[in-house]
Amino acid sequence: MSLTLNQAHVIKSVLASIGLGIIAVNKDGTVIFSSAALEELVGVGCASVKAEQWPAHFGIYLIDGLTLCPSEQSPLVRAIAGEEIKDLQVLIRNKINQSNSIETRWCSIDINPLWSEAGDEIAGGVLLIRDISDEKKIV
Repeated sequence: MSLTLNQAHVIKSVLASIGLGIIAVNKDGTVIFSSAALEELVGVGCASVKAEQWPAHFGIYLIDGLTLCPSEQSPLVRAIAGEEIKDLQVLIRNKINQSNSIETRWCSIDINPLWSEAGDEIAGGVLLIRDISDEKKIV
């Protein structure tokens, strides 16, 4: 199925309006889509980064706040492997704030494989990332 320019514009507008950090990669780990909100959330763009470097590039830490997420536990690696996980909580420590210090954010990540058009094989992975820092402060 191919999209018309108008349909592609509508989809792009909808994705921009929901405010989630969204990243999709193909099965080789190449970024095929990222939302503007992703860079705002994690503080870095989606440069050509190898899968094993994703945790360091995006500043993904385990919930202890000290341990950099091991490559094999990277949310994108898990998505490409076919895992489906809702509300994986991590710390993202990467964004430089206005006072020139590194900002730490609690984030919830939904991990999903991206299926081929026929639906019979994994073609990549997609993450939906939302900032839950305010919710964590309340709890």
